[in-house]
Amino acid sequence: MKTLILVILGTYSIFAQNFPTTSTQTRESLDMDLLKNNKEPYTHILSNRNIRWFNNEFPMERTEPIKEIFYETVKPFVESDIRCDLGLVQKFINNLELQGYEVSEYWVSTYLKALRVYNFIDDIFLKLLLELTELHYALEADTHSSNMRNSYYDYLETNNLENLFAEFTEFPDEEQVCAIGAFYRLKNNSRNKKGNRIKEKELKYINKLAYSENMIPLESFNRIETLRRSDILERRIFLSGYLDKTFYAKDLLIPREATRYDIEVDRRDDYVVDKMGWFNNTTRREYLYNKYSDKQLIVLANILRKASIRMGVDADFSASIPEIRQEFVYRNEEGEEQTFVEVFQLSTSNDHVEYALRRMRMDIIEAQMYESFGSVEIKYEDIVLAALETGYITHEEVGLALTYDDIWNKEESKLMQAAKLTMRVGGTAVFYLPPPYNVIGAIGVALINAKIINKPKGEDNDNPYSIFN
Repeated sequence: MKTLILVILGTYSIFAQNFPTTSTQTRESLDMDLLKNNKEPYTHILSNRNIRWFNNEFPMERTEPIKEIFYETVKPFVESDIRCDLGLVQKFINNLELQGYEVSEYWVSTYLKALRVYNFIDDIFLKLLLELTELHYALEADTHSSNMRNSYYDYLETNNLENLFAEFTEFPDEEQVCAIGAFYRLKNNSRNKKGNRIKEKELKYINKLAYSENMIPLESFNRIETLRRSDILERRIFLSGYLDKTFYAKDLLIPREATRYDIEVDRRDDYVVDKMGWFNNTTRREYLYNKYSDKQLIVLANILRKASIRMGVDADFSASIPEIRQEFVYRNEEGEEQTFVEVFQLSTSNDHVEYALRRMRMDIIEAQMYESFGSVEIKYEDIVLAALETGYITHEEVGLALTYDDIWNKEESKLMQAAKLTMRVGGTAVFYLPPPYNVIGAIGVALINAKIINKPKGEDNDNPYSIFN
């Protein structure tokens, strides 16, 4: 039997059946330097005036010892099976006091702000710590009225006080039992007079009832009321989740072989400045940290990473030209079989981008089907943000991608935008630049999806789901 191979260069794409398995990257030990801020170029919490004060009155040399105390406090907290948010602040205060530091609320808040000024922590962590510090001192000092009314006794019919307040017979020690967790369970299990979930204000009545019935001491009564009046349960991010993302997802996917270059972005362009601000904005990171777990962030970042690998631009992988093979079997007059094989090689830049684009959509669909994602909707901008957070791409790379004016040029038709984006964002020239410049092609694929592929019908120019409108 004879076999002939025909190699055809053309524009064609299919879904790959298999993808090379990459090694699972993990960290064997905690790297405390991951707490340092390298994601937020400026702070949204402290004013320029605040920063100048710290530079003059609280310099780096004065902050370094506090950083060491803080990092030494955080490490056992992360390694512990029980992580109490208030417990971390409490231990930090105790450790400061042991070293002779003043530990009033003002000074503890000042120490934390100094850590942010010198990039030992980021805005998200600072915001969490300041909220917890304020709550810690409020729990120590606040007192509340325990006056009763006869109507409060009606709640006895729908609530078992002994069970409800079992964790508050002594106020939680922040080691075996966490006060915020216990308060959440108390609020979640309390019922109103009709047996429905209780409203915020009604929890005050049940708390007073428990104290009057000698179920809890005065200390617990006051602290429960302080917790009730705080908005601690309204937070979108909790300390344990933040630290998991920091130590087990942040900068985990930095390409080993990539050389980071300083990419010049034209800061005079108002559009680029605005969109770079969008990516840098702390609220975007808060949104990402609130929406996804550390494992989910890695899954999302790997979607962009796979697109880079398929396009042959990932520094850690070498890739052949994608191709399609089809066999044809022919029987001649003598009964001999001949096999012809056609091979379609995706040799042009357009083909690379189209193939990576289609596979990226399939990767998103597959990720969306994971049980761990549940009903969480994956958006294209989330993929770019996750790649930024895990270190696979940098802000500069996103900024360079934004300099392609066709991404936001509303004078062009949709067809022309698609054609020019494909050639300029994912063009041949991009593929042959040194890393990390060439990863822009993969980012461009995500941008094409966000800007054009998902454009709602009936909307010629404006895409409400795009990160570039």
